[in-house]
Amino acid sequence: MTIYVIKTTKKFEEFDDVKFFSEQTYTDLGPQLSLCWKQLTMNIWGRWSLEILTLMASYLSPEAIAAQSCMNSISNMARMVQ
Repeated sequence: MTIYVIKTTKKFEEFDDVKFFSEQTYTDLGPQLSLCWKQLTMNIWGRWSLEILTLMASYLSPEAIAAQSCMNSISNMARMVQ
């Protein structure tokens, strides 16, 4: 296992502990988990809203179903690139 640490300026001298499992890793875990939870719920609701709109479009015309299917496919491709 190789670990590279590059020191470029003097402003990084205060960070002596650059290990993977350091005390700072555990103390900053709360805000990171909060941000991850918000991102997870945003992705879930975004996906479910597309599925609900597809279901609603199925009660309209075949053209609306085709348009919603195209939008769903474009959204899926955009999520893959993301």
